[in-house]
Amino acid sequence: MGPNKPKAAGVEERLIAFLDRLARRLALEVHTLWLIFRHRETPWFVKAVLILLLGYLASPVDLIPDVIPVLGMLDDLAVAAFALWLAYRLTPPHVIEECRVKASEAAAGRAGWISRLWRKLTGEGGP
Repeated sequence: MGPNKPKAAGVEERLIAFLDRLARRLALEVHTLWLIFRHRETPWFVKAVLILLLGYLASPVDLIPDVIPVLGMLDDLAVAAFALWLAYRLTPPHVIEECRVKASEAAAGRAGWISRLWRKLTGEGGP
């Protein structure tokens, strides 16, 4: 059983690294959307789409109730994906680029929280 441990450890490390990259990307996109929403050149209808999306996701009313397995959450995902696609599509490209650069600069130098948590839980050095 000894030979399998190093292989399992490598899989765990790759999974943690993948989840860390995914969390960083998600945080970057959320921050970018916030900056787009606050940007003075963002059209009002893009802001309306983002507000409506947030209201829909926070609302207990759904197209398909969440108690129905899989389909209940897929409708939320589909509505969110469509609204985000629409918001990005209707936002001027220079506004998106400017906001993405600002979000990237704000995120630079921050260590991934998933990696820090994993190191803390496993006792692998470093803060």
